[in-house]
Amino acid sequence: MNLSRTLIVSTVLFVLVALHFTLRPLLDWRAGVDFLVIGVLLVAVRVRPGAAAIVGLLFGIVLDAMNPEALGAAALGMTV
Repeated sequence: MNLSRTLIVSTVLFVLVALHFTLRPLLDWRAGVDFLVIGVLLVAVRVRPGAAAIVGLLFGIVLDAMNPEALGAAALGMTV
């Protein structure tokens, strides 16, 4: 990936993380949209498997930081 494509993907990921923690609580749907999973899938398609696993782990840690009841469950789930 070249520099401009990397910047575009990182900007999209940042927007998806921001939407996950700001817009998702406001949408009171029965089945909420999981913007972090969309971001992990976007990265998994574009980069090598090792880098995608690291991004999944980082997104899972971010998600686990907001929910201390199931510490590590999201990190493991997004890594696999």
